[in-house]
Amino acid sequence: MGIGVALILALAFWIFGICKDRTANNFIIFNCVVILYDFVFELAFLINNSRDVEFLFLPTLIAFCVPLTVNFMMAFITIIIQCFIADNKTERIEFQKWFKDHLRFAAIMTILAGADINFLRLMNSKFGRFEMFSCKFSRTAMKIIVLVEFFNSFIEDIPQFTIQIFILCNTYFHLYLIC
Repeated sequence: MGIGVALILALAFWIFGICKDRTANNFIIFNCVVILYDFVFELAFLINNSRDVEFLFLPTLIAFCVPLTVNFMMAFITIIIQCFIADNKTERIEFQKWFKDHLRFAAIMTILAGADINFLRLMNSKFGRFEMFSCKFSRTAMKIIVLVEFFNSFIEDIPQFTIQIFILCNTYFHLYLIC
């Protein structure tokens, strides 16, 4: 039920965004809902099912914590690079002004980027023509976001998929022996 409500809200926000500005990246709202859904279910799996197959607890914990740490650190580094080492001085000054004006929003997005660095893209989505969604990232910052997303598939998605296959096989193997 929770995901249904989240999707309905995301749909309402998307329609609102489309009505305000068709050229903005309004689909980012759905992306953020999916990221949060993924993160919540990874956390729930870690809490509720990671000990179902005891020898997979540590790999499950690592597959959760390492990407979380990498995403958070790289989001923080991306913001620092954007504030102090951006490609040109004009971009740096523009971002610093935007950052100062929207400090709380930027802080929240940086923390949420721990779940997935793609949350940073919300800051420059131009959603609904709101100024808080209108920061301009440098090419360097965008490259970092893309590279971390690519890297995430190797340190997060593939290990989690593999662990779930092991748990599935191990669970069915035990059920087969019992029956």
